[in-house]
Amino acid sequence: MTVWQQIKFSMSKLLTELFGTYLLTMLYIGGRPIGLILGLWIITIFAWKISGAQLNPAITLAYMIRRDKDANHMSVTLGIAYIVIQVAGAFLGALTMTFLAWGIRDLAPNTLGGTEGIYIFGAIMQEILGTFILVQFYLMQTDERMHYSKEPSINCFIISSSYNAARAIFNGVGNRVTTPYGACLNPAIAVGITLCSIISTGPKVFKWFWLYPVMPFAGSIMAWAFYEFVYKKTQMMLDHTRAEHDEEV
Repeated sequence: MTVWQQIKFSMSKLLTELFGTYLLTMLYIGGRPIGLILGLWIITIFAWKISGAQLNPAITLAYMIRRDKDANHMSVTLGIAYIVIQVAGAFLGALTMTFLAWGIRDLAPNTLGGTEGIYIFGAIMQEILGTFILVQFYLMQTDERMHYSKEPSINCFIISSSYNAARAIFNGVGNRVTTPYGACLNPAIAVGITLCSIISTGPKVFKWFWLYPVMPFAGSIMAWAFYEFVYKKTQMMLDHTRAEHDEEV
């Protein structure tokens, strides 16, 4: 492609991530699991072939640090651009939901945080381990051998369901550990909601800022390490075993 074509192609990816993260944030704040699954499914179908439907800096990080330099690897420059645009989309989504729900003059607080001090460790674990599961699903979807169906829409549904499943596994769909929305597993959404909450809550919104935008990155790195050093090596061993079996037959 020419330089201009590359710029247009990159811009189309960024705009898709911006709008997709914008809608995902609104669905997350809405707090309805079925709506989140179906809404994210539709977003994924339309965004998958353009931007990869990552919509999450933790997922983007995993693709940035992948070892194989193939079509699924993402350059650092493009990855950083993805993360910035995802945060922007999440902020706009949180701002839109705040205005729709409470009006410009009466912005209700919607800050992410632990309900009590005893839940902080649980919140840390749900963000790390939940993101680990979510990113693992995304990485496996780049392996055609793991596709459940040849129909792309079905695979997109599996991907969209993995977000809500990862939240539910660690008790994150409810708000007993994390208020008021449940597990986030998405640094962009966490930053967007926090920045939006400054308007109504003030500086105290940063009390939990170290947790929700940061911990998912730890889960992402764990997922990348497991995928590269355990999953892929296991697949290679299985492929080798199948090949030997076929030769014997």
